[in-house]
Amino acid sequence: MIQYKYKAIGTAGTPEDGVMAADGPLDLASRLERSGLLLLSQSEIGSEKRAAVYTGAIPRKELIAFTHHLIILSSSGIPILTGVKDIADETIDEGFQTVLRDLHFRLEQGESLSEAMANYPKIFDESYVSVVQAGESSGALEAVLANLVRYLEWQEENKNVIVQATIYPAILGVAVIGLIVLLLTFLMPRIAGIFLKARIDLPGITIALMAASDFLVHHGWKVAAGIVGLVVAYKLWRRTEKGRFLSDGWKLKIPFFGELMRKIGAANFCYTLATLYSAGMALPAALTIVSKVLKNAVLSSAVLRAQKAVEEGRSLSEGVKSAGVFQPLVVRMLAVGEETGHLEKALGNVNRFYDRAVPQAVRKFIAILEPAIIIVAGLVVTTIIMATLLPIFRLFKAVKH
Repeated sequence: MIQYKYKAIGTAGTPEDGVMAADGPLDLASRLERSGLLLLSQSEIGSEKRAAVYTGAIPRKELIAFTHHLIILSSSGIPILTGVKDIADETIDEGFQTVLRDLHFRLEQGESLSEAMANYPKIFDESYVSVVQAGESSGALEAVLANLVRYLEWQEENKNVIVQATIYPAILGVAVIGLIVLLLTFLMPRIAGIFLKARIDLPGITIALMAASDFLVHHGWKVAAGIVGLVVAYKLWRRTEKGRFLSDGWKLKIPFFGELMRKIGAANFCYTLATLYSAGMALPAALTIVSKVLKNAVLSSAVLRAQKAVEEGRSLSEGVKSAGVFQPLVVRMLAVGEETGHLEKALGNVNRFYDRAVPQAVRKFIAILEPAIIIVAGLVVTTIIMATLLPIFRLFKAVKH
């Protein structure tokens, strides 16, 4: 039980203060009612902040479904406290069910929905919590949740497009690497033994591949350990502020891939900003949250520079333009929105553009990546085959003579 300090009023209209233990605000009100008192306010005495009961993440489809349920609750006039409990009872995902039951408990303790959600940043990120908080403050929770669920669905659709588009190149890449390893560790060692016994002059390319094959066969574990070590070192380096900034900057400079990353970043910027701004959040605060949502450190830094420009009294379009990393379309549309006083509408227009542009950019990148993998694979395999056939031709000539 929790100790509460309360203020109440009796049947005669006389105020009364006191301390009472209860399981929550509702239980406290019930206990006081049985004593002939009407609860006016309460505060916990010496209570510690309740820790999160679940530290993992959940599938995005669960979050989208939950947000849809919140919209229905808000539009139907069903109390959030009751609705969250009902949703928890129907949720299949055990981790999310645990979280929802804890949200229900926190709501009973007097926390707002956004305060309760803030304890689970891996599920409800800062932009999600901020939108809910803005909806609670403005009394327009249903409207802001509708914008939020569209944003979540857009994220899920783009993720699915990227995953589906990259499955084939990923399988192709793995197959190519597997084929090369097979040729060097199985085929080449057996043929190399024949060449050495024949005592013929070997082409330089054959000698090089035989050396590579011999090293891979006898020291393959060193190669694997080296690759693992490089990956671990890169991840540790990327955890540093400088490392993340430099690596993200390199990604933006890779031909075709960098263009795709810029479009995805610009789309995330516009969608997140539109969602927060439509919820009634001030631009500087919204831009701060957007900078945290973007995965690329260079783009995130650019948004912070734009946020600083806005705080200094400059327009958002000027701030974004001075950042120098977003496409001219974004700058132009923001400028039009500011000039007409319809920034939210301008962001919506940019969003509709990126609804088409991002999937197209993904397909374009994959259309270039697939033949590139095939060409590289063809060159490598052809090189190995030529390194194998040339000595065989010389061996046939030696036999004839």
